[in-house]
Amino acid sequence: SPKRIDCLSLLEEMRSLSRRIEIGQAPDVREVLAHADEMALYLILDNVLNNARAHSPERSVIRVSCWYTRDNHGNHVGVTIQVSNKMKDNNENQSDVKKRKDNPSSEERLLHQDNLSQGMGLSIIRDCVKKCKYKFDAGPEGSLFYSTLRLPVWTNIHKTEEIRKNNANNAKKQFSNSKDFIIACVEDMKMIRKMYERVLIRKYFNKKSVVLGSTLHEAKCAAHCIMKAGCHACILDQNLEYGSDCVYGTDIAYQLAELKFKGLIYIRSANNDTMDIQFYKEKGAFGAMCKSMTPAEIRDQVMKDLTEQKITPLDIAPDTRWE
Repeated sequence: SPKRIDCLSLLEEMRSLSRRIEIGQAPDVREVLAHADEMALYLILDNVLNNARAHSPERSVIRVSCWYTRDNHGNHVGVTIQVSNKMKDNNENQSDVKKRKDNPSSEERLLHQDNLSQGMGLSIIRDCVKKCKYKFDAGPEGSLFYSTLRLPVWTNIHKTEEIRKNNANNAKKQFSNSKDFIIACVEDMKMIRKMYERVLIRKYFNKKSVVLGSTLHEAKCAAHCIMKAGCHACILDQNLEYGSDCVYGTDIAYQLAELKFKGLIYIRSANNDTMDIQFYKEKGAFGAMCKSMTPAEIRDQVMKDLTEQKITPLDIAPDTRWE
């Protein structure tokens, strides 16, 4: 995929391909930044340089340079490879040129349009240029032959986009291990239980995670089920209502604390002011979650707290007392 590439540094690296290669760059130019696919750019320049070596006099210099340029379509980075073109020697008449084209010596192989339009190297160049939507021109000018590649310029727009992608990738790496953690969710509302099952657990957490609370019996036995599952965190709705009966999340939190639960306990409630949270913690909860939190926000909060509390997947195992 396209990224920031310093074409000047890239040309310096490619100079090692041949002693004949020289960098023809202004001394005050420190970098020339393009927005390009690195692998495609390597393939294109490598094949252009191979053509230049194969079809130019063996002792001639291959001069490469890059610069910023502008045309009717906007700003570009130009990368040029320049070699001697014996076919266009002004001191020779046309008959001599034709003889040299038909019978080139080993010392003076000719670089001309016929050579440049054949071979696998040019096929690779054309394919890469077409796929990446670059511009490539090649042709003689006097006694020299030029191959010029035009690339998109690296701009602040690309910089902003790369920062956004890097932040997204870093966040993804940070939470890439959430699948190793088992959680439990206790909820009386069917719609919320489905959200836990189909989004929160399926997308973010270990498949051994459990969703409880469909019946009064499940709510009353939730603490033992959570211990049996070996959960690293649990999210308890504060008011679990079943007709005239009600089970409080703080009651389950208290039971878990009595059972020496080592994971994190969250109370999910619409009441999350300072006094409420203090009450939840007194009952054994680690913290509270508001009801408007999305599955991704729940995941982020749980993983952040697990990391800060230094709880790893190996720290908690299923409790076999309730097998």
